[in-house]
Amino acid sequence: MENVNNLDKLMFVHVTKDRLEAYLSFSEFPESLAITKEDVMRVIDQAGITYGIDDNKIDEICQNPILFVNKEILIAKGKAPVEGEKAKIEYRFQKDNRKVVKEREDGTVDFFNVDNVSNVVAGQLLAVKIPRTFGTDGIDVYGNPISAKPGKDIKVKLGQNVYYDQEKESIYAKVAGQVSVTDDGRINVFDVFEVKGNLDLSVGNIDFVGNVVIRGDVPSGFKVRAKGDITIGGLVESAEVIAGGSITIAKGINMGIAEDKKGIVKAGGNIHVPFIMNANVEADGDVLFSKYIMHSNVTAGGKVEIVSNRGIIIGGVTQANTYVKARSIGNMTETKTTIEVGANPYIVNKYKSLQKEIGALKATIDKVMKALNVIDQLEKRMGTLPDDKTKLKSQLLTTKMISENQVAELQEEMEGLKEKLTDYRTSYVEVIEEIFPGTTIKIGPLKETITRNIRNTRFYIYDKVITNG
Repeated sequence: MENVNNLDKLMFVHVTKDRLEAYLSFSEFPESLAITKEDVMRVIDQAGITYGIDDNKIDEICQNPILFVNKEILIAKGKAPVEGEKAKIEYRFQKDNRKVVKEREDGTVDFFNVDNVSNVVAGQLLAVKIPRTFGTDGIDVYGNPISAKPGKDIKVKLGQNVYYDQEKESIYAKVAGQVSVTDDGRINVFDVFEVKGNLDLSVGNIDFVGNVVIRGDVPSGFKVRAKGDITIGGLVESAEVIAGGSITIAKGINMGIAEDKKGIVKAGGNIHVPFIMNANVEADGDVLFSKYIMHSNVTAGGKVEIVSNRGIIIGGVTQANTYVKARSIGNMTETKTTIEVGANPYIVNKYKSLQKEIGALKATIDKVMKALNVIDQLEKRMGTLPDDKTKLKSQLLTTKMISENQVAELQEEMEGLKEKLTDYRTSYVEVIEEIFPGTTIKIGPLKETITRNIRNTRFYIYDKVITNG
């Protein structure tokens, strides 16, 4: 055999776009020709490949090159960079203090243990910030470094009655009370307002800055508001129950006949409830139920899901940003039932509301800046300002600072909402047992009316249409 002098005319090196793999190829190789490892290495060297070269593969090629004709052979592999991990908050208390839902032998559900409360003492460690990592750099087949993407840093969010130790990167309780985490991740320590039995006229309506625990029922006509969580040991009738945090209701929600849904249950976090009947229910987070949702308007910024094997949805409109999951949807009498997922209108409207608030605050800042400019011009002309103008300037600077801080907080809240605005193409509706005719499925802008009984399926977007399987 004769050696190859112009091997670079027969062999070609191809490097992938990410520069992490190099392939050798040749379309022909006369049997009378022989190549050595030095010949192949010369071609590789001419291509600039220096890192991750597979010596064993090159030996195989040299031993019998005919076997590799018309093939791309991986002859060098770089090292991909490892991305850094995002900073996170590690909680040092039981974030969700509710026990796992269990069915009793008689079929009823032991849904909540209202006595199970996360209490903390003053000075107690609540959470630690775990710093982001910067990842590990990679190297391409040319021997060049590939910079790793550092993990995203996060801003520590503080609620009421807590403080942050910058040096230890830790959050502590200022006072004794009940710890609660809002939907946007702020840790609060609240005092608890407790009603030993049913809410009645001896207590009246409740509007409390902390958490509220009601051991009994909330009858029609009452209003219960809390900046923290609300826990109700009984039934909620046609009442107004609104929480900045989560709401748990042990017996359920029944707001009377369908035409008289005057009450509302609304949470800034999740809502846990066994059943919802003829009611209006809204949650920034998830709505979790164990028995049924009937003839109700239910909206969740996260998901609507069963937490037992009994959950059914009949009638009304159930909306969720991510997904809806139930044992069965609709019924044999074809009761009109609507399920909507993806781009939840509740979250969209809240996002738009924040945009308006920010616009109004920026308009205020603009007016303040113009007024400050007038005062500055006056000060330049006069040398010193009169007392009333000095006081006005101080007030304007305070207004500017407060407004700018509010804008920053609202913009941060908007960023949090962006993460909740799920791409509708990943949203779905899942039915474990059966979905009935009379049900309408909406996923984003698409709609599908169910015309036949379908068992054990999931509805999702595929190729721009709603499909199931």
